[in-house]
Amino acid sequence: MSAPFQPRPVAAADCDNPKTAVWDSLDPALGGAATRREWRPGDHVLGFTLVEFLGKGTFAQVFLAEQEAIAGRLVVLKVTSAQTQEPDRLGRLQHPNVVPIHSVHSAPPHELICMPYLGRTTLADVLRAERYRSPSHPTRLAHSGSSPTQPGTGPVPVPRPRTPPPAAPGAGLLADHRRVLRLLADLAAGLDHAHGRGILHLDIKPANVLLADTGEPMLLDFNLAHDTTGATRGPVGGTLPYAAPEQLAEIDTRAGHAVDARADLYALGVLAYELFTAEQAFPAGMMSKSEFKQYIANRRAVPSVRAKAPAVPRAVDAVVRKLLAPDPADRYQTALELKTDLDRQLADRPLASAPDRSPVERLGKWHRRNPWLALRLALAAVVGLALGFGVVVYRQEGATRARAAAEQALAAQNQMPALRLDLTAPGDSPSRARGRAAAERHLAAFGLPGADNWRDADPFARLPDGFKPGAAADLGELLLLLAHARAQDAPALPEDERAAALGEALRLNRLAEGGFAPDAVPPFLFAQRARLGGEPPPAPAEPRHPRDHYLEAVGLIADGRFRAATGPLERATAGAPGHGAAHFALAFCRQQLGQYQRALERYDTAHALLPHDPRPAFNRGTVYGLMQKHPEAEAEFTLALAIDPGHAEAHRNRAVARLAQGKHPEAEQDLTTALEKGLSPLLVYPLRAQLRARRGDAAGAERDRAAAAAHEPKTESEFIARGLARLAADPAAALRDFEAAERVNPASLRAVQNQAHVHSEHRKDSARALALVTRAAELYPEYAPARAGRAVLLARFGRRAEAHKEAETALALSDAADVVYQLAGVYALTSATDPADAGRAFELLRQAVRTGFRDARTLAADPDLDPIRNRPEFGALAAALKDLNR
Repeated sequence: MSAPFQPRPVAAADCDNPKTAVWDSLDPALGGAATRREWRPGDHVLGFTLVEFLGKGTFAQVFLAEQEAIAGRLVVLKVTSAQTQEPDRLGRLQHPNVVPIHSVHSAPPHELICMPYLGRTTLADVLRAERYRSPSHPTRLAHSGSSPTQPGTGPVPVPRPRTPPPAAPGAGLLADHRRVLRLLADLAAGLDHAHGRGILHLDIKPANVLLADTGEPMLLDFNLAHDTTGATRGPVGGTLPYAAPEQLAEIDTRAGHAVDARADLYALGVLAYELFTAEQAFPAGMMSKSEFKQYIANRRAVPSVRAKAPAVPRAVDAVVRKLLAPDPADRYQTALELKTDLDRQLADRPLASAPDRSPVERLGKWHRRNPWLALRLALAAVVGLALGFGVVVYRQEGATRARAAAEQALAAQNQMPALRLDLTAPGDSPSRARGRAAAERHLAAFGLPGADNWRDADPFARLPDGFKPGAAADLGELLLLLAHARAQDAPALPEDERAAALGEALRLNRLAEGGFAPDAVPPFLFAQRARLGGEPPPAPAEPRHPRDHYLEAVGLIADGRFRAATGPLERATAGAPGHGAAHFALAFCRQQLGQYQRALERYDTAHALLPHDPRPAFNRGTVYGLMQKHPEAEAEFTLALAIDPGHAEAHRNRAVARLAQGKHPEAEQDLTTALEKGLSPLLVYPLRAQLRARRGDAAGAERDRAAAAAHEPKTESEFIARGLARLAADPAAALRDFEAAERVNPASLRAVQNQAHVHSEHRKDSARALALVTRAAELYPEYAPARAGRAVLLARFGRRAEAHKEAETALALSDAADVVYQLAGVYALTSATDPADAGRAFELLRQAVRTGFRDARTLAADPDLDPIRNRPEFGALAAALKDLNR
């Protein structure tokens, strides 16, 4: 049940696997649901308790539910009797502005789609509340939630409620056009993500935009969506007031009118008009066929936002009018184009794609972008007349220095996401070295680390007062992260250097305190100071700011407490949805806990927030590799290389993914490129030697082996790579390499795990292996594979109670298929003395298969399963696994 611990790149909802429904349909004995046709709050189905009926659409009922197996967390459960493609489409979308999918469950004749509960307020609720507060808005307007999909089923007027709706996350939204612009920019980003993956929504309307409790707008209900990557498409539907002219024409005639991504942009324009005016642009009611044709023809007239809401800027009106152009060729051509213009408007810059012709408005934008320059021009005119140009020059020099200081502060702020990833990367010394160098450059620009009074000296003192709090906090955080990186690197240093490094880290920590207001110092600062040998921390303070939660998680991750870190990271991302490093760290924790699907979702969010950083895509490739999904892994490594062509490690990992698919020439080229880009020869030559031997190139393989032998490893990764290359032929030499890796890095999980593997599988020294996996569990108490390996060894020793306790601890940490499979072996081993454990072993084996275990060869040869191998259930399981592999 043990395997060598392969070196892999270190990055940074317990996930229900969508394939559960497929497995249940193959074998009801493995958990298939009973048929049920009516659903009510209080019902229990497939591990969910229905709590509250939320609504009913054309295709489904929607409930608030508790997921019993995961601490009773609240989820949204969509129950439909019609099999749809919505789960497949949503499964391809992971973006902060698209409501994600947790899992799909089969309860014939129904399908259950489980999604996170993020709140219950939609833009339809916001608009309804606005219409209640504004008597000038006629009640004849349809409730935006109505969803006619064809003529003759128009929306029904909704009477004004007797009492005002409750406060919602969107309260006050419509009164602030900049908030509306931000919301539209976020939705454009979500659409760009969906369109890039071939998904058209085709039913954008207020009721299909959720305002999460954090305030983030999120697209939902992809029931009418089209997949442009498929060979065929179904009939076009949509909600009439929001449908594009070409979409309406297709609904009318079914003549194959071209409907593409620009139809979604038109619908977003209709939504924008409604948000700015609180009125529908094209209300629809009951219509005859001829009236419907006239309704389509009326779309040729493009309404103006400013005609209803004169306070809206002309540039915003231009954006909406471009979205509502009747001819798709005259609209924005992509959601990214739209988002660019919205971002430029928010940044007071001229529009890139829509006409921005008002000179007064453009001058106002310029003034807001250049307040100092405008002020300096005015001062120059006055002071130049009174005192002459000598004083003007002096003041201009001061302003220049102030501007330089501000630009440096902004540069540091823009670099913070990458610096956070570099400085906190566990087990990744090269990234920390790169991050240290960049952080030291930014700090040096402000005289840090230097005198304690850095806030009173140039250049910080020259920053505008409005800049200072944020810039100081960024510098304070950077000092803390630099101290963290130095402390992480200290154990690998010689003893005399180690003490100096820890002393420097403590000095950085003390300087960092000056970056925060006295009542806003992150609790992490005092905890870090105590660990570095400073004074004990004061009474614990509750983290309040997303920065506090993120830093708390940094410390927990460094201690290997990945599960504990998820809570602070969830709070950090809820408070700051754009915190890319927090999303990345949360993905890393999910990865280490074996929650691979949830890790993929967070890495994709991190990629959306950090589009120029290759690490989110790279780590998604790593996770797909762990899941044995090699084509998907190859695609992610290719994406990482498109972002950073010099990413040598991505070439090496793509070679591994290609090798698993039999793409030998491509894999060899990747390894050669990795060498050319400077990757350590010891990380490439042994792998390329194996590949060349497999291709029949004996001479090339021998040259690579000789080249590898000529290099002496120095780093932890090099020792582990050489050890793995030696393992099959010379386990003793491999063990020496793994021990050397641990000497280089005493906290190396890979080194300890691989030593345990050699002692367990090659030397048959289970006692020594048990001691090593116990050490691994002490180093990283929430790393499930270490716990699972320890459980197996305890079971081999016959220590049943301890083995079961460790197995359940591992299972609570991770539901990854490989971990669950390993734990099945624990109960199989103990069933030799207690036959009742066989049932638990088969339960775990079925769970492993449901969540992706497909290795029939390992199942057939695993000695830990011998006590249950002759049972009929084992034969049935092996046959089912064989069928799944066909």
